[in-house]
Amino acid sequence: MQTASLIHDLLRLLGRRVSQKENEVNNSHMSALRIKHAELEDKLEREENRPLPDTSLIHSLKKQKLHLKDLLTQESLPA
Repeated sequence: MQTASLIHDLLRLLGRRVSQKENEVNNSHMSALRIKHAELEDKLEREENRPLPDTSLIHSLKKQKLHLKDLLTQESLPA
């Protein structure tokens, strides 16, 4: 992953050594967040396309998706 490589290089330049395990944990965490975001997108699309969509469920799914997007953005920023 290019982003992980850039973060690793930046941290090394700052004098912090990042272990392989830290990278693996971070990549795994980011992957889990992306998967959950995609699952919410699928649920949202299915609900919006129902004949009588549940607007409160749609609102909840959108809120959850936004929260995950915020987490993904925060996690991808260099420390």
